[in-house]
Amino acid sequence: MVKDLKNFFALLPLYWFDVRTVLYFCARWFITSHTLIETILPRRGIIIDLDFDERRLAKARRAALRGKITNATFHIADALTYPLSDDIEAIVVYDVLHHISERADQEFLIKRIANKLLPGRFLIIREPVNDDRIKGPLNSIADRYLFYPGTAIAMRTVAEWTRLLKKNGFSVTAVRRTNHLSPFSARLLVAQKR
Repeated sequence: MVKDLKNFFALLPLYWFDVRTVLYFCARWFITSHTLIETILPRRGIIIDLDFDERRLAKARRAALRGKITNATFHIADALTYPLSDDIEAIVVYDVLHHISERADQEFLIKRIANKLLPGRFLIIREPVNDDRIKGPLNSIADRYLFYPGTAIAMRTVAEWTRLLKKNGFSVTAVRRTNHLSPFSARLLVAQKR
């Protein structure tokens, strides 16, 4: 908890340029502690940020500049077709998969990632899940009507994500509820390529 707070306060100044971004960053941190992600990610290498929203990429670019992060690139791209290199150390898929409305496409992306990661490397997934009777539907309503109106959402349970990851050559090494106080149902799954 103390390390989480230190990390939070160290990164918060990177987002001061926009009130909405500060609120978004604070909400995201509240929902998911990033300390577990930080302990798994490699310290060197290239960071690639993919998104479909140029505004979010612009905010990420500004935060990277303020934080003197020089090994990050930012692209508007489709995760299903973006070319993945053969020397990936780790991949973080953060709030992406439930926006891929076809379950077959979700599995296709997991297979693509599995084919590129070498044994021992990590895939970290942060997704809202259907496990909670109240928080799961709340997540769906928020995504469908507040955050991304008109967008189809395809959520799964933790058991479904775990089966899919195991089927594609991963061992799930950790599943964490992202925050008990959050109104949403997100889980962080850490999977290591076998």
